[in-house]
Amino acid sequence: MNDNLVLLNPKDKKQKIIGFGCAMTEASSFVFSTMNEDVKRQILDLYWSPKGLNYTVGRIPMNSCDFSLGTYSCDDVNGDYDLKYFNINRDKLFKYPLVSRVVNNTRTFNGKPLKLFLSPWSPPAWMKINNDMNGSSTPIGLINETRILDSWALYYSKYITAYKNLGVPFWGLTVQNEPEFAAPYEACVYTAEFQRDFIKRHLGPRIKQDHPEVNILIYDHNRDHVHLWAEIIYADKEASKYVAGTAFHWYVNGQYEHLTMAHDIAPEKILLGTEATQGPRVAFGDWGRGESYGFDIINDLENYAQGWTDWNCILDPIGGPTHMQNWCDAAIVANNKTQSIYLQPMYYYMGHFSKYLTEGSVRIAHENTLDTLLVTSFITPENKMVVIVMNQEQTSQIFKLIDMSIGIDYAAEMVIPPHSIRTLIYDHRFE
Repeated sequence: MNDNLVLLNPKDKKQKIIGFGCAMTEASSFVFSTMNEDVKRQILDLYWSPKGLNYTVGRIPMNSCDFSLGTYSCDDVNGDYDLKYFNINRDKLFKYPLVSRVVNNTRTFNGKPLKLFLSPWSPPAWMKINNDMNGSSTPIGLINETRILDSWALYYSKYITAYKNLGVPFWGLTVQNEPEFAAPYEACVYTAEFQRDFIKRHLGPRIKQDHPEVNILIYDHNRDHVHLWAEIIYADKEASKYVAGTAFHWYVNGQYEHLTMAHDIAPEKILLGTEATQGPRVAFGDWGRGESYGFDIINDLENYAQGWTDWNCILDPIGGPTHMQNWCDAAIVANNKTQSIYLQPMYYYMGHFSKYLTEGSVRIAHENTLDTLLVTSFITPENKMVVIVMNQEQTSQIFKLIDMSIGIDYAAEMVIPPHSIRTLIYDHRFE
């Protein structure tokens, strides 16, 4: 007799899914550009179509980041406060060609625009205290002068406009990538209070005036402090009115409860995972790396995350290019010498979520009596019940799946093999 149960409660509804996706860095875009058209088409369909992972969220760095071919901004003219010399010519070499194809692919298959958001790693050097895009002074990286802060806010707007003029609309932006980290590469440190005031006095009014459809997301750093930033910024009504939600990264062990704490501060606000990766370098066929993705995504979703964004969509076989030589892994590795691609285990784990948890899917409560099994459960807009279960143990896990809206007399006995993930789907017709 198996007494292990997973009890689904469809009447107890939680957060809605926004989507899943990845970042289109200059590194990824460059690697994409070196592949022949057949391979490019394959990559597009592997990520941005229902035949593949069905990604609907995308991230691009505004200016350079560590996964760029070098350091650059869209306006390196010192003191150009009105940004008369602003341009995205560098983006047009690699990033825009990939992003435009992704946008078209997503629209073709889903009939909806890609939820594309931008993230800056650093303003131009002349806007920063250290006068260098790499690194950052602390506790603040930006020069705290009105003309600088107004110019930096205008910079976001002009970037959005430039892409919009090329047929690529933005859904959102994060104010700053990893604002607590004075990285040796492109960086700009903020405190929560400084970011709050920048949004309230500069960025918020500018985006509301020029691009009211664009969602502003705060923080964009690790789970450990996500609730603290939410508490500080949402407490200010003038700042909070411009903010759609909070972005977070995965680079900390555990502390998933901080996501629930951030959600509880402002349940109406977005809570979106915006970066995760594996490393160092590429580890071909490492299923442990895939399993860690599954572990993190399930725990994020169970703590009110509305989506999850992988880092570089494509990298070369050593995990680059990167001007910092901090190589890492990617779900798709592309070799331009052999014109071939390799799908890493992270790709397959991502698919258990992104293919089936479509936009608007709603998480439902469940009770899991088996401590060794990770579970998350959703109802899709198509009225499908999607239950994702993952077993990290060395032995099979056996349980009975019961939908409480049907009744306890009907149960499906499930066997989940060691170190595996399963997505269980059935029609939900009992509400």
